[in-house]
Amino acid sequence: MQGRSVRSNLGWLLVASLGLLVFLGVTNKWVSWHAAIYQYKSYDDTNYRLMAQAAPGLFHGTLPEWHAERFAVAWVVGVTAKVLGFSVVTSFRVWVILLILGTCLVLADLLVQMGLSLQASIVCMAVWILNAYALRPYLLAPGSVDDLAFVFGATIAVRGLVLRSPVSLLGGLLLATAARQTALPPAAVAAVAVALDPAWRQRLDRWRIPFAALTIGLPLVAYGVIRVVSHPFAGPPPTIDGMTLLGASLSLGGLGQHFARCINVLLSIGALLLGALWLLRGTPHGLRERRSPVPGPTAAIVACLGFGLAIIAQPAVMNPAWASYNENRLSVMGLVPLVAALGLMLAKLERARARQLSVGAAGAMVGLLLLGSFHHISTVIGTANKGQTLVLEVLVALGLLAIMPRAFPPIRLRSRALGPAAADTTRST
Repeated sequence: MQGRSVRSNLGWLLVASLGLLVFLGVTNKWVSWHAAIYQYKSYDDTNYRLMAQAAPGLFHGTLPEWHAERFAVAWVVGVTAKVLGFSVVTSFRVWVILLILGTCLVLADLLVQMGLSLQASIVCMAVWILNAYALRPYLLAPGSVDDLAFVFGATIAVRGLVLRSPVSLLGGLLLATAARQTALPPAAVAAVAVALDPAWRQRLDRWRIPFAALTIGLPLVAYGVIRVVSHPFAGPPPTIDGMTLLGASLSLGGLGQHFARCINVLLSIGALLLGALWLLRGTPHGLRERRSPVPGPTAAIVACLGFGLAIIAQPAVMNPAWASYNENRLSVMGLVPLVAALGLMLAKLERARARQLSVGAAGAMVGLLLLGSFHHISTVIGTANKGQTLVLEVLVALGLLAIMPRAFPPIRLRSRALGPAAADTTRST
């Protein structure tokens, strides 16, 4: 019966996810490749298209080193176009859709395996799908599909971290590394998690430390191969000063705006994580120990948060001139690990309170997230400028924070002296 319930929840969660994606598609702007580059300033797409057009060979010429090292995804896009007989631009769009659907499938499976209720799972999925920066930019300008390939790999790796699956963890990290250099810091976090987590010790026994070394070693080897292959068409590497805050010359206000662009895309997930953390502090200790479908849920929460923060920290330490107002897009690539942490926390709350997230509370949360998905650039309706978008994001985050305590009201434990009625009341919660 339990397996049938899990499969049923997965099916309904995928249906709900498809509905959210349809909403995204209907409200998003769809423009030509030329307009995406010259009107919406997605200039990096030009280099990715050049590499895709060179497939099944490699590009002959010189590209910025950081773009050249992402040749693998562009190569797959180009080969797909030639094998199936459609344009490279169409291939970019097809791969955007396939990677979004693949990430939804992996994330949905993970949320269901956490033992999360269907309502709470839909909220977690909506946090990722409806984020104004997570998917909308790629529907508008599909050239940076390597970002979505990275997110797909990171999602598989996070699944491995949570379920203690060595194959999933290593496979996800290798895929993420092939897509972007961004994968190396979270791979280091994953290695530390494997080395310190008692659940991994129980899973791997004496092979835990060797596997922890492999978790960071394989991505490093893969990145070394990528550098060797891309060297003939890669330009000179950037300097440390030019790439990081060490060379930043902005005023205090300019740096503040830089950090704000890194954070504002995470306001909704931040509000939900803060609310869940606060509610878990008030959970009765005896109820907190109920068995979880996920081994060592607290350690898994910490691992997911560390994995996500290792991604988010990278644009934060970039030179703002180097980031070129891309902090939002780069930071939001760390959203899925935070969503996984939220799922684990909500599952823990549901077990501790012996009640599922109510349909009404989940509906209110999803409604707020739908509202917060509108953007001044990528949507056909919505806010008029970035100031209004920021205000909307803040209001949505505050609304989510206000809903959390009402979604999980505190348990009132009654004295045994009150008799059977008290026991019945406690059970009903």
